[in-house]
Amino acid sequence: MWNIDEGQETLEIAAEKRRWLLEQLDKRTYSLIEHVKEEAARGESINRLAKRAGVSRVTIYSWLSRESL
Repeated sequence: MWNIDEGQETLEIAAEKRRWLLEQLDKRTYSLIEHVKEEAARGESINRLAKRAGVSRVTIYSWLSRESL
């Protein structure tokens, strides 16, 4: 994506990299939530979902309580 030596990175490039990474994190999180909801609908336990997704049970409960994204 960026072909810049870290020592030559400008403030603007660093900010753009951060924005891009945050967008990617949001996309991956939404995808993960959808997978969790699908697995929960198939009867997977909260404990197992949390372990598989790498998040807490509280996070799983929060995701499952969302209507839609």
